[in-house]
Amino acid sequence: MNLDEFLDKLERVHRGPSSVTARCPAHDDRNPSLSISEGENGRLLVKCHATCETEDVLKAMGLTFADISGEPYIETRYEYRDELSTLRYTVERWNPKTFRCRPKLPPEDQRILFNLPMLAYHRAQALAQKQVLVVYVVEGEKDVLTLWEHGIIATCNVTGAGAWLKHYSKCFDDCHVKVVADNDPVGRSHARDVYASIMEYGRAAKVELFVPPESKGKDVTEMYLAGYTVDDLVSLDPVPSLLTKASTVQTRKVGWLWDGYIAVRKLTLLEGDPGDGKSVLTVDLAARLSTGAPMPDGSRNRFGPINVVMVSGEDDMDDTTVPRLEAAGADLNRIHLIDSGFDLSRLSDVADAARRVRAQAIVFDPFSAFLEEKTDSNIDASVRRALGPLRDLARDLGTANIAVRHLNKGGSGTKVVYRGNGSIGFTGAARAEFLVAPDPERDDVKVFACVKMNLAPKPASLAYVVEQNANGVPYVRWLKGTSFRTAQSLVDGPERISRDEPEQATKRRTRDLAIAFLKTLLEGKEPMSWTDIVEAGRADGHTEHTLRNARADAFLQALPAGKGGNSTLWTWPKKSTTDSTQGAANVPTFRPREGVGLEPPNTWQDGKLTGEANSASLGVDLFGDGQPSHVSGTYADPTLTDAERDALLDAAELICDVCRDVDDGVTRYGKPDWAIRCLSHSPYTYAGGTP
Repeated sequence: MNLDEFLDKLERVHRGPSSVTARCPAHDDRNPSLSISEGENGRLLVKCHATCETEDVLKAMGLTFADISGEPYIETRYEYRDELSTLRYTVERWNPKTFRCRPKLPPEDQRILFNLPMLAYHRAQALAQKQVLVVYVVEGEKDVLTLWEHGIIATCNVTGAGAWLKHYSKCFDDCHVKVVADNDPVGRSHARDVYASIMEYGRAAKVELFVPPESKGKDVTEMYLAGYTVDDLVSLDPVPSLLTKASTVQTRKVGWLWDGYIAVRKLTLLEGDPGDGKSVLTVDLAARLSTGAPMPDGSRNRFGPINVVMVSGEDDMDDTTVPRLEAAGADLNRIHLIDSGFDLSRLSDVADAARRVRAQAIVFDPFSAFLEEKTDSNIDASVRRALGPLRDLARDLGTANIAVRHLNKGGSGTKVVYRGNGSIGFTGAARAEFLVAPDPERDDVKVFACVKMNLAPKPASLAYVVEQNANGVPYVRWLKGTSFRTAQSLVDGPERISRDEPEQATKRRTRDLAIAFLKTLLEGKEPMSWTDIVEAGRADGHTEHTLRNARADAFLQALPAGKGGNSTLWTWPKKSTTDSTQGAANVPTFRPREGVGLEPPNTWQDGKLTGEANSASLGVDLFGDGQPSHVSGTYADPTLTDAERDALLDAAELICDVCRDVDDGVTRYGKPDWAIRCLSHSPYTYAGGTP
């Protein structure tokens, strides 16, 4: 393509004395910032003076570098001469990069090494002086000439990597041969073949194998240009080994993008049914990461504001993704979007883009949209091969990669690790897996629960609701505290309980009662030894076996015993004192839905709540502390001290504040809930209660 043809594809072209300017097609360019000039052999020099890479400019025009490289021309010629300096053939290096042999490449048995006259001469001189000649074998002619310029004898075979012939090894009799690999998989493989061939022939005095350090260049030419020499080469194992000696591994701690939930350099799966809020949740996470806002559990955002790449296979950028990011309070300058239209065969493009913007998190939503056609998502081996590059991408870039997938149609009772759509290989490849599903008792409340965690103990489940802003755009409001719902209980749902045999239903109820007991016993109080917990549990009618099973579901935390102690102490997970949806920069402050509030006869008189709380009063900030209150009765009086509330709470009848149930599952809940509830309306599981 010549200059005029190139300019015909641009707008607002202005020809100057030495170059041409035009509007850059790769960005909204109101002031022409693209310069174009003509180099040697018709090559076009293109540069955007804003932020665009030349590759992006050409892509926007539907072109490649080959289109602007001009007429092919010879950069240099390499003459292959025999020991007597007779010219046998010439290799031409052309631009664009191609190689041609003149008059033509001879048969294999007539091919010779490059720089053979110098090698033969200095080898003869060394033998005459009873010395050992050091010879370097490299991959290309350019590297041979680089070493020759520095007084080092070197050679290579014609046509580069993969073309070494056995008879070349005869040229190194009594020499000390140093084979140098190009620093890439093909180069290392070629160098190992050369090493093996010379060793097999067995006439060389010594053979060694080297490679440039990764930080010092791909080959010896790049290494010298960077200011290094052959003394900086490092040894390469002649035989690629599947074994790594443990003592040579540099250990590191697992790095967390979100403490205990999402790790860096790893693949994390997020799964759920369509419409359950997976995409809105990933938008919320991206928004928090982009602004440095606290994470959903109230924990500190470790990295502060970071760049995030979001690869969408379903949602449009303009009417869905960006409005949702705005509703979530994201810093849009730190969110970089890739629309659908690529598969994992182009994962290197995503890697280049993420590297260019220094992204630390990449979201693929949904992941199935990017699988290649040849990948069978129901075959374990096929899935693991497809996910391998995604894991490598996370490791090489240091990013946290989050892949979203849907659930299959498996019913309640199916083990939760088998509910993800496709092969179990997805779960096997990920280091962490989370489920998003409605709370079995409140469909409008979604629970974020851990299915699998290979890197740490399973983190606590969290709950959230999806609300809408004034423009009808959905966003996530996280509920405070934790939920005792497990991933398995979420996929089982209420139907599973109703279909269970009476014995199974009784076991589930017994476990839930034990969880409620542990919360009442430990929340907000000093840690206790397991012996003391069991003793208190037995007094309340719980067996040690039941308490031990409930311990995991309640996410109790184990702490070292105090000084001189020899037993583990247990505590209820602390609730965050930070409302992670308020007070952070660029994160919206959420309010109760319009129309929700106290209505007669629910009014405060003389510091007491009169009348019975109805459903319309749920979610109201009664105490003025920024936290919704969902209680009734005199023990909820905000003018009383905590001790006075406790006394009133203890004296009140065991009748559920919500449904007035009086069965044996009704429990008193102290600070900060101040409630009496049955299991169905527990303030830490019931959406109408304090989360």
